[in-house]
Amino acid sequence: SEEYAAGEIMAQSPDPDTVRKSDLVINVTISLGIHTEEMPPLVDLERNAAEALLSSLQNTSGLELNIVWADSVYSETIEAGKVVSTDPAAGDPLQNGDTVTIVTSKGRELKSVTVPSFLTKTREEAQADLDTLGLLGEFVEEANSAPPGTIFNQSIPATTVVQEGSTITLYVSTGPLYDPEGVPSSGDTTDEAETLPDVDAGDASEETVP
Repeated sequence: SEEYAAGEIMAQSPDPDTVRKSDLVINVTISLGIHTEEMPPLVDLERNAAEALLSSLQNTSGLELNIVWADSVYSETIEAGKVVSTDPAAGDPLQNGDTVTIVTSKGRELKSVTVPSFLTKTREEAQADLDTLGLLGEFVEEANSAPPGTIFNQSIPATTVVQEGSTITLYVSTGPLYDPEGVPSSGDTTDEAETLPDVDAGDASEETVP
């Protein structure tokens, strides 16, 4: 009862001031106090799952709750769209007419990162820098005059500001296609010179013009 505290008599039969025999039996109704239910755990649930759980609670308990969905917040641990917190917290008592405020996650907050220069670095050095900055790298190997194994180009120029988690393509040299003397390093060969038969000068005939 919302009117009588737990343990108080909220009704009796017969009514007060009724004249009856001395062996009269009086029936009384004792209040259990205000009806409450425990706030269910909603943290880490998807919104639709949280709504279904609260709806079921109201249907089975008879409580009428005011559900408020507050603005979403960033969270390092809770995925976007899932419940971050509730007020009241899980396990707290709920009474008829109470307001339940629920906050959902927007996921991790993406920070701004200034892209460094990866030129001349090895693949291993570049990967270490990417991990530190929270960036992703895609490595492409191509023939280039830069020392083999070093980066000679990048898809996003240095000093560019990007969001954490962005992907940068880094081009790694496999060495020059030709050696310094201009000889193909890929195994290509030049055309062999055509060999002509030697002509003996003595075999040549002269034409006599009259």
